[in-house]
Amino acid sequence: MFEKLKRKLGKTSFVTKLVEEPADLGIFRLTPSFRFIIGIGVIGFSYLIAWPFIALLGIISIVVRNPFIVAVGGPIAYGASHIVFFIGVWLAGKDSINYMRVFSRWMMLRICRKLSIVDPEVESTETQP
Repeated sequence: MFEKLKRKLGKTSFVTKLVEEPADLGIFRLTPSFRFIIGIGVIGFSYLIAWPFIALLGIISIVVRNPFIVAVGGPIAYGASHIVFFIGVWLAGKDSINYMRVFSRWMMLRICRKLSIVDPEVESTETQP
């Protein structure tokens, strides 16, 4: 059953295109723009602000014995981290889409080879990072 699924996946247009036109990882050798670096930094910061702040609100809520502090402040902090995340995505701009597209194609081809969906011995013209 699994072999039949692998053969079927190997014949899809997506996988055949991956094999015929592998990802060019040369984009990762280029120096990213300052705006892109700042955007990725802001995205990382958004992950760091929500949960520690919610945990702090939880501790304060326990100490003060008022559960409404975390019940109201938690969703506000979580929403604020989402706003910061979207600002980071906006700053990173379309460069991040290009990086993700290339990386995703490269990773999917590796997964297909690892699962033997495509022949791992097929010569590839992809550029290693």
